[in-house]
Amino acid sequence: MAVAVKLLDPEVHVLSRLDHPNVVRFYGACLDPQQPFLVQELMAMPLSKLIHVVHRDLKPGNVLLDAEGLTAKIADFGLARGQKA
Repeated sequence: MAVAVKLLDPEVHVLSRLDHPNVVRFYGACLDPQQPFLVQELMAMPLSKLIHVVHRDLKPGNVLLDAEGLTAKIADFGLARGQKA
């Protein structure tokens, strides 16, 4: 479990500084090696339930924001592949 804590620590560091309506809200974490976990906003479903495409190149430059910075849209599907429903 110590490996899990090492993997979660950088994520906790980043998530604790993010505050945007299009990023899942981070509430806290337990980095106890015996039972590490993250506490995040509960979401209804993953996007993969709605669209059956694997993007394969998801990075900040491929997530575009509207003029107000509130609506995010995924772009650049050049490496995408279809996925069975």
